[in-house]
Amino acid sequence: MDREGLRDGDGAINLGLRDVDVGELAADRAEFRRIARAIEFVATNARQQPSLADMAAAANWSEYHFAREFRRWTGISPKQWLQQLSLTAAKQALDDQRSVLQATIDAGLSGPGRLHDLFV
Repeated sequence: MDREGLRDGDGAINLGLRDVDVGELAADRAEFRRIARAIEFVATNARQQPSLADMAAAANWSEYHFAREFRRWTGISPKQWLQQLSLTAAKQALDDQRSVLQATIDAGLSGPGRLHDLFV
């Protein structure tokens, strides 16, 4: 498409994007900061397997609102992300030649059965 095809009737360039409200952008930034705080909290405390309530508290939201916003921003649930962190920690421990039990402990899991569940 040529440059002239992008112009609307007033001569302004139309990129086909929706109008964005400045207030909406400010709200999105604030929500992003809350999600970022929660992500940092979970990454720091993954070994303790924080609950949804703990994660939501880090973002200063209710559990329901936090779960909804977390999925909106990341594309996965908080539980799925915590499971991924645990699986990554366990894989690293196993790569470091630790026992299955030690890998389970390093990942903050309750037992080898939970580790098995993450792998399958």
